[in-house]
Amino acid sequence: MHKGLLDPDPNRIPIDIKDPTIDTFWNGMWQRTSQRNTKLFDEIFKSIPTDEVQTFVGLKKYLEEPALYKTNVPLAFKEIERIQVRQ
Repeated sequence: MHKGLLDPDPNRIPIDIKDPTIDTFWNGMWQRTSQRNTKLFDEIFKSIPTDEVQTFVGLKKYLEEPALYKTNVPLAFKEIERIQVRQ
């Protein structure tokens, strides 16, 4: 599950995964990565449920704008490449 975190990558900040419950890993790596990935996924696919919508009016407005994968496939693929486990 954490293979991508263990592979050496000179462009990545070192990540200590000995204890995934420590604040520096949980808040620094895990939460930041999951928030970024969720935002990208929502922009690309207009997924439901989403934290972006709080009301039925907001849902209607959210769904009126087409998903990126329907309007710009090359850009959608480029953005998908950014959805990863690493920083």
